[in-house]
Amino acid sequence: RLLSASPSDVLREARLQRAGQLLKAREGNVSEVAYAVGFKSTAHFSNAFLARFGVRPSSVTAAGDAAVQSADQGRGESLQA
Repeated sequence: RLLSASPSDVLREARLQRAGQLLKAREGNVSEVAYAVGFKSTAHFSNAFLARFGVRPSSVTAAGDAAVQSADQGRGESLQA
């Protein structure tokens, strides 16, 4: 999967995975986490997170793992701890 992905796709995936970890650990609000992992726009980060995981980042901070786990069950994807 990594070999077929562009460098920007690999970097975005790493940033989104790290953002998921930070949000689950409650290491900051959505804006703080977005900027911490390298997104310049909170709106772009939120849309990219939604496209990747099927939930908004604000639902991860509000519900913790529950929102991500329920969204990931049907998609076979998850936020790695």
